[in-house]
Amino acid sequence: MLGWQYRRKSFVMDRAPYDVKRCRAEWTQRTWRTPAGQTKDSYLSDVHLIKFRYDGFVTRILRGGSGMAVRRDLVFVLGMGRCGTSALTQVLALCGAHLPDDLLGASVGNPHGHFEPAEALALNSQFLAQFGLTWYDPTLRLQRDTTMNPLLREAFIVQIEAFLQRYADRPLLVIKEPRIAGLSEYWFEAARRGGWTIKVIVPVRHPIEVARSLAARDGIGHEFSFALWLKYTMLAEQVSRSVPRVFVGYAHLMADWKREVGRIATALDIRINRRRTKAVGAFLEQDMRHHVADAAQPIDNGLIAALYGWLIAACEDKAPNNGDIDRLRDIYFDTERLLRRSMDEQRRSDVPIVVERAQPRLPPLLDALINEFNEQGYLATNPDVRAAVVEGRHASGLEHWMTFGYNEGRRSA
Repeated sequence: MLGWQYRRKSFVMDRAPYDVKRCRAEWTQRTWRTPAGQTKDSYLSDVHLIKFRYDGFVTRILRGGSGMAVRRDLVFVLGMGRCGTSALTQVLALCGAHLPDDLLGASVGNPHGHFEPAEALALNSQFLAQFGLTWYDPTLRLQRDTTMNPLLREAFIVQIEAFLQRYADRPLLVIKEPRIAGLSEYWFEAARRGGWTIKVIVPVRHPIEVARSLAARDGIGHEFSFALWLKYTMLAEQVSRSVPRVFVGYAHLMADWKREVGRIATALDIRINRRRTKAVGAFLEQDMRHHVADAAQPIDNGLIAALYGWLIAACEDKAPNNGDIDRLRDIYFDTERLLRRSMDEQRRSDVPIVVERAQPRLPPLLDALINEFNEQGYLATNPDVRAAVVEGRHASGLEHWMTFGYNEGRRSA
């Protein structure tokens, strides 16, 4: 039989999850005869090939030795938040993938839902808090300059492994939690220990759109958003090189989700159902994309522009030499470390970060005239200065006169 040894006819199950207990439960409901001298349990243990039918696909699961060798795929949606991570995660769920339980609900920033597990968020946040960090930290101090206590590292991995173990019966699990991009070494190790096959999707969105989205949700300035975008995008690219991965553009997902889901299925070798047209179409409403940047709009920062150009090519399955992205990453990493360490040294040396505006050096005669300055008279004779003081552009008429008025020949009284 095509090389497969069957002790009996194929065993077919109509539902997931796939485990021995459910197999035996199904077995007890059937009237198939067991061979002489065997119990139902021992007969089941001798079955070499079991076929399971799930969502129209057949997954082959081999019974070997004392355990059942089942391929379980764990797909991480990895990268910068506000890049369409929530939309992509839910699309995969609607197409048959499993999500963890206890997901974060809707909010002002995500009215359709976050689709990320609250427990994973809590685990990651608590771990970062031990170093005084949050997701909003744009530095790489944890990844590059922190010596991790082996006991703390192991404890965190064990917590993650326990979390993942609760979903061991789900053959295709998708997890999205933005902090994982910076904590991937712990999550990947826990997944490997649990027997998961790790795969990664990196969502890509125009950095200007991400900055606008963060500004609307959190009031964050664009420069800060760009730093976060660089950090988490570069980390996602770096850590995903050793596993199957695919880059998905948010604009591409919204324009043709079937094409993108097909790319994901092919690149990651996973089976998902693209026939859920009505459900996915109802979810991917066009009003989900509130911030749209002109594709031709230039990006002022050369590093961001180069990285985004590489990512767009990757979304079309065109990957340049890794050396190109390595050089970009090294520039960012080295610059980030230099600036961070210089700021740390500045704080230790008590040198003020912002130098107050130097006052103009006053001629000796002007020094004497200050005592005779008439504030009310100066404002009365200079209505433009009075308006500037009212608007807060100058502290007083004297401040204006010392900075500009004297050189302009205005009278001090």
